[in-house]
Amino acid sequence: MSLRLENAQPQAGMREVLLDLPLAVDEVWKLELRCEPGPQGQGDADWLALIGLVVCAGEELPLLRARSHHAWRLANEIEHFSHVYSNAFYRDRHVDRRGEGGAAMGPVRSLPVSASLDDAGERVRAALLARLQDVPPRAGENAYGYATRMLGKLIPERAPDFVGRLRQMFASRDGQPLRMLALCAGEAAVEGQVLAQADVPVELCIVDVNAGLLEQAALRMPPSVTVDRVLGDANDIGLQLGRFDVICITSGLHHLVELERVLGAIAKMLRPGGEFWLIGEQVGRNGNRLWPEASDMANRVFAAWPEAKRLNHNTGMVDKLLPDVDCSASSFEGIRSQDILGQVDRHFLPVARYLRNAFLWRLVDVAYAANFDLAAAADRELLMDAVVEEAMHWACGGRGTELHAVYRSKWADMGGLALA
Repeated sequence: MSLRLENAQPQAGMREVLLDLPLAVDEVWKLELRCEPGPQGQGDADWLALIGLVVCAGEELPLLRARSHHAWRLANEIEHFSHVYSNAFYRDRHVDRRGEGGAAMGPVRSLPVSASLDDAGERVRAALLARLQDVPPRAGENAYGYATRMLGKLIPERAPDFVGRLRQMFASRDGQPLRMLALCAGEAAVEGQVLAQADVPVELCIVDVNAGLLEQAALRMPPSVTVDRVLGDANDIGLQLGRFDVICITSGLHHLVELERVLGAIAKMLRPGGEFWLIGEQVGRNGNRLWPEASDMANRVFAAWPEAKRLNHNTGMVDKLLPDVDCSASSFEGIRSQDILGQVDRHFLPVARYLRNAFLWRLVDVAYAANFDLAAAADRELLMDAVVEEAMHWACGGRGTELHAVYRSKWADMGGLALA
């Protein structure tokens, strides 16, 4: 592998080059940098000033790049901020309170060496595990449903009350039905549950690319709902379907490529006061992969399970570790999951947001859920232990991937001002 930076290229103060080095585990490479005469033949001018070199895993690059040249950067920071506040721009902030007596203060002291933290991890684990002993499985519940329900008992946050929000919105409409758009709805099972529980008149428009699932979706809807089924690609959504009180996507946004276009359109399709709902959206690593730190924790739990619990029903093989497959390589599964949160924030303001589940979902997904008999105490204990580790990971900075959220549109709110 080689890369040439020619001196015939337009001049730039600095160039950053990122190279993907396909290193296998325990493989060693020799990385060589050369500065040789360029095509212009200016031997005395063909110099390469190497400002920084970082070789690391891709996820570590921002941190390690920021750590480089620490002493030089620190000196520049101190020099800059020692003078910048004397600028007239900051004059209105300067108040000398010595005439008022001033604050009591001692001499400047150095930051003490950090002491080790006693995080009481084992005591917290025991307390969380004890809390789960009184959470029995429900009739017909599978391992995924049981584990995620237990997780909800441990995390001190609650998902948005979508049913309550729908009822409250209808109560302010003088009896007029709500207009709701469900994008990437598939069979619309979750939407059907929400609408059945809310039991308010709704004009529902369902958009999906799968004609067979659209047929099934209509069967999920209660009598209070009138259904308009639209066959089409949600990547092409715009104002062609009108405006809505609620636009909902249930675990579907991570299948879309055109996030910028779709989210911009949704923001303008909402009526003033309308809401954009994301239910069970996957906002983790692209391709439905686990983040590295979550993968390490998940495999620690998984590897300790008996072989019978590690039988992969997709392959028929017993896995030693969880498969790490980029599903977006051959489909739209998780094609831009990592971009979702940032793109949503461009167009929407959060009303309620619930983000959890860094790795638990992978342990009890369709590949492994059938391995567990919830009537067996030993199987329930395995799941409880996994739930506790997920909760501990979440509390210690783990990145959640399962999003339940309500947003309001920046644009629709401004439109409401214009119409007032």
